[in-house]
Amino acid sequence: MNYKVLNSYHLKVIALVAMIIDHIGYVFFPEDLSYRIVGRIAFILYAFMLVEGFTNTMNFRKYVSKVLIWSLASEVPFDLAMHNSLFYLKEQNIFFSLLVGLIGMYFLDKYKRSLILQVLISVFILISAILLRVNYSWYGVGIILLFYFLKERNILKLIAA
Repeated sequence: MNYKVLNSYHLKVIALVAMIIDHIGYVFFPEDLSYRIVGRIAFILYAFMLVEGFTNTMNFRKYVSKVLIWSLASEVPFDLAMHNSLFYLKEQNIFFSLLVGLIGMYFLDKYKRSLILQVLISVFILISAILLRVNYSWYGVGIILLFYFLKERNILKLIAA
């Protein structure tokens, strides 16, 4: 039997609520880490949904454009809320992490027949995450790439069987 308890809408709502809780804790209750712990759920869900979106999209350019627009549109509010600055170049918002991961998946998918190129692309993408100072750095983008590799190789289906 195939049960679907949660769909993408439910996951988005859970991620959004977790992110709001995280940000409330960061801004108003910085000494209480319980808010931040709840907030960690958000990135995992966003990373998972990004991989699902990438593998199911019919129009990659439109998809990457949307993530880029959100990256740019949310940067100033993110910098103001998190760093009390209009432009803070030492850290970029989560959408930039998602954007780097999305671009990485594009090139991994394009060169999926070459293991050597996939390793080189993965290393380049992880280093790019560090250099661009994206939120969650290399390990956040690494989670996106890990979800991509697990989905592409159906490893989760093998484990669940």
